[in-house]
Amino acid sequence: MIVVFFPKTYLRLSGLAVIILLLAGLLYSASGLDLLLGQSHSREISLVAVGDVMVGRRVAETTRIHGSRYPFAKTAGVLSRGDITFANLESPLGLPGHTFQQYGLFRPNPAAVEGLKYAGFDIVSLANNHACDCGRAVLLDTLTNLRQNRILYCGAGANLREAREPIIIAKNGLRVAFLSYCDFSFIWNKQHSLFRATATEPGIAPLDEKYLVEDIQRARKMADVVVVSLHFGQEYADYPTQSQTEAARLAVDSGANLVLGHHPHCLQGVERYKSGLIFYSLGNFVFDLKREKTKTSMILKCTLTPQGVKDYEILPAYINNCQPYLLQGTWKDSVLKRINQLSR
Repeated sequence: MIVVFFPKTYLRLSGLAVIILLLAGLLYSASGLDLLLGQSHSREISLVAVGDVMVGRRVAETTRIHGSRYPFAKTAGVLSRGDITFANLESPLGLPGHTFQQYGLFRPNPAAVEGLKYAGFDIVSLANNHACDCGRAVLLDTLTNLRQNRILYCGAGANLREAREPIIIAKNGLRVAFLSYCDFSFIWNKQHSLFRATATEPGIAPLDEKYLVEDIQRARKMADVVVVSLHFGQEYADYPTQSQTEAARLAVDSGANLVLGHHPHCLQGVERYKSGLIFYSLGNFVFDLKREKTKTSMILKCTLTPQGVKDYEILPAYINNCQPYLLQGTWKDSVLKRINQLSR
């Protein structure tokens, strides 16, 4: 690193001080200028991630009573502190006043975007089996709603190219790429054409080995860290299926540093595989399911560096009346112990 010394008397001249900063910007890299301005250039960032956020059905009814911020009222403090905060958005948002046909479980809830903003979500995955519950038009409305509110999305788009496109977020000099895919094996065959993005039709990115390998390898050339979101597995199962394990490990083999899984609606184990880290299911985060195991949740906090995932912390949570809150004491310890058991 080049060190440039300027006599103190020169620095008293404000005009010259500005010139010095401009020269420093030329001599140093952009990150060097960050140092002069007192900003961090450690190339470390924090990623906060949660699983399924569903804003339809009883969650929508609850937020109409308590307001759109209600689901995140007890966790926004933790979520918003992440340099990047991620979730799987498990139901359509749509846009106010737009008509729709309903093909699946969840109706659009446009106002829910205010809760996502309040919680500090920077990016959401849309590659799941409820993104097109109200058709392609509502999916496009959801994309518009997110863009208008400056929330990024991955795994869906106006066509297959967009749905497969790596979304790059740069913070502290670190570039993080996000990709997202959905296993179509649990989507009704008659709805495949409704959900699957094509060269000319909107939809979501299918979990296809060819796409997975090609897209991750491409993302590796564009970013320092690659995060892959996979909507896969068997609902309510404690352990990943063989196809889950194969897909997640293929992602790591192709260059992914972190794999974030969801769809089982309950927590599953964590695996360190080669140089990557796999969370097979982050479970629900905002949901209205009544099975007890679907109410136990977690917030994942990771430190990302150019080498991948430096460290991570699991914050156990519990969902009460569609609202998660952090656990403490013996209950927290029991959830961490359970995750350790599932990870064996």
